[in-house]
Amino acid sequence: MRLARTTLMLLTVALLCPLPATARTPPSQPHGLQVTAATHAAIVLTWDAPADDTITGYRLLRRHVDGATYGDGRGAAAFVAHVPDTGGPDTTVTDHSVTPHTRYVYRVVAFNDAGDSPRSSYANAKTLPAPTPPDLPPDPPELPARPQGVAAAAISHDAVTLVWNAPGDATITGYQVVRSKRTFLLVAPVVIELAGTPTTWTDEDVEPGTRYWYEVIARNAAGDSAPADHVDVTTLGAVVAPDLEREILAPSQPQGLVATAITHDAVALAWEDPGDATLTGYRILRRERDGAVYGDGRGAAKFVAHVPDTGSADPTWTDEAIVPGTRYVYRVVAFNDVGDSPRSRYLNVETPPHPGISPPLTPPGRPALSDANLFQYHVTDTANWLTFTWGTAAGEVDGYEVFRTSYVDGQSDSGAIAAISDPSVLSYDDHDVVEGGYYTYWVEAYNAAGETASEHRWIITDQAIAVQSEALIGPYFHYPRTSDDGQGVFLEWEVPYYRVHTNHEQAAEPVTSYQILRWDRDHGTVNTYEVLVEDTGDLETTYTDYDVRPGGRYVYQVRAWNDWGLGARSVGRACTCPK
Repeated sequence: MRLARTTLMLLTVALLCPLPATARTPPSQPHGLQVTAATHAAIVLTWDAPADDTITGYRLLRRHVDGATYGDGRGAAAFVAHVPDTGGPDTTVTDHSVTPHTRYVYRVVAFNDAGDSPRSSYANAKTLPAPTPPDLPPDPPELPARPQGVAAAAISHDAVTLVWNAPGDATITGYQVVRSKRTFLLVAPVVIELAGTPTTWTDEDVEPGTRYWYEVIARNAAGDSAPADHVDVTTLGAVVAPDLEREILAPSQPQGLVATAITHDAVALAWEDPGDATLTGYRILRRERDGAVYGDGRGAAKFVAHVPDTGSADPTWTDEAIVPGTRYVYRVVAFNDVGDSPRSRYLNVETPPHPGISPPLTPPGRPALSDANLFQYHVTDTANWLTFTWGTAAGEVDGYEVFRTSYVDGQSDSGAIAAISDPSVLSYDDHDVVEGGYYTYWVEAYNAAGETASEHRWIITDQAIAVQSEALIGPYFHYPRTSDDGQGVFLEWEVPYYRVHTNHEQAAEPVTSYQILRWDRDHGTVNTYEVLVEDTGDLETTYTDYDVRPGGRYVYQVRAWNDWGLGARSVGRACTCPK
């Protein structure tokens, strides 16, 4: 009777207080693995959990797809444990370490204390291409350059033939010739339109012994170029019958005016001898050149008789009354007892600076942009920024100004974002950027004489191109184990190394200490880590956690500190304390 009563009590205790379940066999195969979402930067996978409450986590396997081959056929890449431990029984995982426009194959393995389940079936996924930048507005059309080398190739009493050099612009659709009659009376200029791209034209609507002024302008769809240097021409007198005695006339226009020598204190001039026995001398006309204006255009200084009479028919003269580093325009007039010839063509001269005196300051050269190290996009746990780098501009540089045009969420903004007064600084960190934004950058070098802009370059801020030049890789973390005294969890890890971009010349800072994080799987939210130790304060690569419960389940991570801040997290490692 007593034995029966004892047996009954034991059965009652067993039913009311069952022993904790322990895994005797590995879990069964997970089913239903599928891709629920895929973008250019992430793939989301889900699966059905096996009916097994002993599962402690899942292992996500991944490989790249070789060509069009799926499955484990010959030649397919081997699966690797892309996520060795998801850290809990959750059946959803997001893979952020993917490349745009790339195909992958996934499988899932469940595991418990007894071992791994069979691998799940395959799930094939393909990431989307990276987003393309918006089309930039087309460049506005540019006016053509002005024609060069306009000259009178032939002059007679009833015709003038002009020639010029094309400015080398394929957009030119025609030319315009403007002719002005140079008389004491005000005569409206005549405009002649020339279709196509000729480089010569003959004016047959002229009068004998008359002075004309010609300008040539290039035209395209955007408008007209600046006028070329004008040509001053005087037609020959009317043809006289050979049996009539010709009266003595004023000399013809001097031709071929050139500078045979130019120094800082003298300009030697020469021109063709007209072979006129009636000639008694020459008059040298000179004016200073205003800016880039040649000829008798508006705003040009008036010519003055710099040398009223050379005193002979010698077709040379040396001007010694000049200033170093100055631009001049010369013309020559021949004269005899009857009167003056027409003025010669213009001669533009610039004297060099005085030896030992520095030349005038000019704007700096164009800053060079190199594709090799133009942009570096940085991403950390707390911030992301873009480094824009350029080359030194030629000449004297006082500083740089950085400009940016942004296209974010359909909004556009453009303007200067930084002024750098130190010319040795050749980069700028733009912290006002967002992931997936489209940005165009350029830089201007400046000094007291002006500024010069670089080319424009654009970039899309995508985490797939990010670099972590100063950041530390997560330390290699060994699996935790029970401490030697049996009262805590012993952690151990390896010293991390640096991820340094190949174009980054800054040496990474050394490790100074470590941060330890812990996830309490029995009481905390899934994958929610709390800081267990903010800063270990030393370089020791071990730690014992005594704040644990018997039978408690924990997952640990380690991060390294250096002068730049916190590095990346290590892989999470799980540990179950003994009861």
